[in-house]
Amino acid sequence: MNTMSNKFTSYFRTISVGITLSTALFFQSCSNRETATEEVGSGEQAQLMVNIEGIMQEVSTDPQAGTKAAGGFATIQAPKEINFTESIKAATSVTQQPMDQNTGRSIHNAVAATVQLPTQPMTKDYTYRVVMYNVDGSFHSATNFVAGTPGSIEVSKGQKYKWIAYSYNNNAAIPAITDNQNPTIATAVDKDLLYASGEVTIGTSPQGEQLTQPLPITFEHKMSKISLAINARGMNATIDNIAVVMRTPVSFNQGILDLKTGAMQANGSVNYATGDPITFQNSAVYGSAVKEAFFYTTQSTGALNVNLKHNVIDVSIEGVSESLIGSGQTVTTDFAATPAPGKNTNLNVNLYKIGGTIGGVTWATGNLYYDYGSGQQKIRPNDITRWSGTTYTETDYWLGRALTPENNATPNQVDPCTKVFPENTWRLPTYDEFNMLVGRAGNGDTQYIGNAVSFAADNGKRVRFNPDGRTHRIPPFTGENVNGYYWTSTVRTAPHVFYHFKTGGRANNVEMEGFLQLDNDKLNIRCVRNK
Repeated sequence: MNTMSNKFTSYFRTISVGITLSTALFFQSCSNRETATEEVGSGEQAQLMVNIEGIMQEVSTDPQAGTKAAGGFATIQAPKEINFTESIKAATSVTQQPMDQNTGRSIHNAVAATVQLPTQPMTKDYTYRVVMYNVDGSFHSATNFVAGTPGSIEVSKGQKYKWIAYSYNNNAAIPAITDNQNPTIATAVDKDLLYASGEVTIGTSPQGEQLTQPLPITFEHKMSKISLAINARGMNATIDNIAVVMRTPVSFNQGILDLKTGAMQANGSVNYATGDPITFQNSAVYGSAVKEAFFYTTQSTGALNVNLKHNVIDVSIEGVSESLIGSGQTVTTDFAATPAPGKNTNLNVNLYKIGGTIGGVTWATGNLYYDYGSGQQKIRPNDITRWSGTTYTETDYWLGRALTPENNATPNQVDPCTKVFPENTWRLPTYDEFNMLVGRAGNGDTQYIGNAVSFAADNGKRVRFNPDGRTHRIPPFTGENVNGYYWTSTVRTAPHVFYHFKTGGRANNVEMEGFLQLDNDKLNIRCVRNK
């Protein structure tokens, strides 16, 4: 069974490339260069000051390409639920966005087929190379640069030059060109490829003095990116061990870029066979909560089917280890990607955990809270642990329909349950959904433990509500250790009074009420799954 690194070695042994890696050429400093012999007097010299303006972003607005949203974000394959265990689910989907863009501004153009978005900056310390040619096509120079570090190229006044710039969009050494008259560079399945070209005419003044002239460069992507992410943020977990293999063969097309023309020529593919493993890495943003794998391809049309078999996913939730795939269990995911140059096509496996299901309503494992460190609404991993008192008033107690539980948050703004990752998986319960629990308050399988109430769920679990009280924008607390108070999404008296669910230590303490105000009272929230 081959690893990804073995595939790269095999691939680069078999392709014909127009480049070789240079062990001696790559710069000792950001100004390392190759130059042709040229006699220029000091008064006729000029310095071309190189500056990366950014990387151009493109977004198709073709209505056939998927559901469009802010900043060129598109849903290619709508979320689909798969089961790992009775409690662990995953929402799988395919989304797409500009390659260097995580989130963006709203953009829509019903007429144009392509919208040029503002450029994204090149990452500081990423490497790139600029090759200069004289007007007659002869080689002038090749210079390595580092993004964010000033650099220049020596040229002659009054002369016209053709320039070419390229980069793997990382901080690795830039490969040298072996044939400066017919420059090419090969693509790689594990690298992006940026390209830009143009012409520049050097000025003639001031006479007898050295001239400095800017050379702004805006790169474009020549590759399509496919990103696979196994994401455990929705269950507040880290992924300790993972093993995923290809369930069917898949090929990532590669090419050779003609640097003078910008044309891409086909050059084979990197092939995965059934059973070949995928190599993952931790997310640069979320660490081991998200495991990622990246593939680059020259494919720009048609579908690319990626079908996976998940063999192992072991996670830790608050220090407790859990295996999501049992012995002999088969979990598969299927994705239909649509590669496009400059686009990142995301194959998403977003894990989340559910609590008990009562009367067809699936409840969250615990109360909604806000993690200020990540700026994220989250769900507590269980409903047994108490999160009451002034310690948690601005993490677990919410003004009605506020985005965060801060005391000065704006009420009646949004359903905060919908912001839990993956977004729109959860929502606030309705009056009727809570009232169904009131109807079960006197059942023999309903338990009362220290003023907490615990309902038997249809799937063998229990759903518990603790007597953690309520507070106001300015404490003190009311009913702590006696009653629990939970917001619904149902209005009683517009615009400020919403119904709430109250719990207590006896059946007649479990009831629906409707006198608390969104903009003054802070209650707990227990989300339900949005179906």
